Amino acid sequence: MHKIKLFPELSTPRLHLRRISATDQAFIFKGMSDPNVVQFYGSSYQTLGEAKSLMDWFEFIVDHGIGVWWGICLSDAPSKLIGACGIHDWEQQHHSAELGFWLLPAYWHQGFMRECLQTLILFCFSDLKIHRLQARVQDGNIVSQQLLQRVGFQREGVLRGAELKQGTYINLHLYARLATDDNNLLNNTQLK
Repeated sequence: MHKIKLFPELSTPRLHLRRISATDQAFIFKGMSDPNVVQFYGSSYQTLGEAKSLMDWFEFIVDHGIGVWWGICLSDAPSKLIGACGIHDWEQQHHSAELGFWLLPAYWHQGFMRECLQTLILFCFSDLKIHRLQARVQDGNIVSQQLLQRVGFQREGVLRGAELKQGTYINLHLYARLATDDNNLLNNTQLK
């Protein structure tokens, strides 16, 4: 099993991706309690303690070699998070993992997440030797579906009634990208 010994920090022209630390708990709570952020997300938090449980999970997945999540910062403000992204359900035997991401609304529609994902995806393919990245997107989350397509993911189908959210079964759209897919989409850092 491949465990991450030294947490990898990643950079893009405008962003810095770093390990989420205990001092980020209030930010994690802010993001995971914001109705705009969690509208299409799998969970939401009502207390600061719930945010701590998520931060514990971030450490657990790294320690057990089943994932890694980064805090997203602007390059000129590395202590202030604006979002988070990463992989989980990392099946090292099969070289596959699931991608997740979110961003505070003040930073939406500026190309930040696309820039972040381009770097993250390349890191997963080249350094972590992942062959397949997949993402599940809730019905109605058109922005995330379009973002995934812009960074080379293909829609593979719909998982009908796959999750129970607020008493209702919801559909999830399955997207995936393989390491062998055309990398031109990832190498182009121009934001459209």
